[in-house]
Order: sequence, then C-alpha cells, then structure tokens
Amino acid sequence: MGNTGSCTMETYRILGHANAALSIIIDSLHSRLGEGFSVEIISNIDAESNEYADLAYSLDTIRIEEFHYRSWTPWIMSHFILGAMSPRTKRTIYETFLREFRIEKAMYASVSHAHVTLANGVKSGRGCNFGPGVTVAPYTRIGDFVTLNRNVSIGHHTRIGDFCTINPGANIAGICTIGEGAQIGMGANVIDRIVIGTNAVVGAGSLVTKNVPSNTLVYGVPARVVRAR
Repeated sequence: MGNTGSCTMETYRILGHANAALSIIIDSLHSRLGEGFSVEIISNIDAESNEYADLAYSLDTIRIEEFHYRSWTPWIMSHFILGAMSPRTKRTIYETFLREFRIEKAMYASVSHAHVTLANGVKSGRGCNFGPGVTVAPYTRIGDFVTLNRNVSIGHHTRIGDFCTINPGANIAGICTIGEGAQIGMGANVIDRIVIGTNAVVGAGSLVTKNVPSNTLVYGVPARVVRAR
C-alpha cells in the first residue's frame, strides 16, 4: 500500500477523521510494522466539527500529515484505509470519497492487528479493521468495511454484511447471519443460527436468543425489541 520502493517509507492514507478509529488503526499498523511507515489523514469534516478532536491517536515516532479533502489531490494508485468504526460514519466517509474522487471499494485495504487469529477458510472483503484479540472460526464470510473490535469472537460459517461493526468482547456463535450495517454492542452474546437484520443494533451486554428484525434496537437478557430505528 502507498508509495513503495527500496528506499521509500510506506505511506498509509486514511480517509476520515474519527479519532478513536485512527488510534486503533495506527496501533494495528504499528503492531506489524514498528515505526517503518508514515500516515496521511484526509478528513471529510472541518476541524471544528470533530467532536472527538481531543482524543489522542498519533505516535510521536510516526510521521503523520493531515489534509482536508477539499485541498487534497489523491494519488489514485494508493490503497486507502477507511478511518471510522460506526456503520453510519463508515458509510458516509465511503460515499463522500466515492462521490468526490471515485475511490471505489477495490481501492481500500484492510488492517488487522498482529494478534488476530483467522481460521482456515475465512474470507473477508475490502476496507475491514480487525483489532487485537479478534478470533474468527473456519469458513466465516466477512463483507466490506467490517469492524471487529478487540477480543471479538466469531463462530464458524457465519456471514457478516458490509459496514457492520462488532464492538469489544462480543461473541457471535456459529452459522449466524449479521445483516448489512448492523452493530453489536460491547460484551453481547449471540447464540448459534441467529439472523440479525439490516441496520439492527444489539445493545451492550445483551444475550440474543431470537432473530432480530431489520432496523430495530434490541437489548436485554434475553434481548427484546426496544424500539424501531
């Protein structure tokens, strides 16, 4: 990814400026590369609109440059990284850079921490972000722009749709289906063969024992529909 050559430091171009996501992405890159890379961050929002601007994300030993997308010219041969975690923000960033620069899915790279375990037969799409301690069992299929945060466990033969986010410590059993844009809260548990619908949200700490309709929020032990989204 980025500019490569025998004497050139690798440059990673992160699209979007969600500071929490940036900290995780840069930490994952550092876990694999040490200090042998640099980062360009291309924001789709003005600095004053970044409500998490005070969250630290950089490392003193890594060169980081920041640009606003309206004053940036892309190097189209790059592979890009999507710099966000929530499904809605990921989709907004992807659509912004697709519209403004024709940066398509195939041009995105995935990032995974050095301490990620992917079993035989796992396949994942473009623009994914897998944090430390993630474990994915055999023959799972993961879509594009999926975030698996730290210590997430995914069971065998599960299907995860595009733009999904599964938050820290969640456990998804085998043969489940997670619809596009769904979000699973911290520490939630989903038993086997469950279908979670498109854009559904599972609250933190919930135990999901029944299928979750699309566009709903479920919460509790066992999880029940709280409201429509």
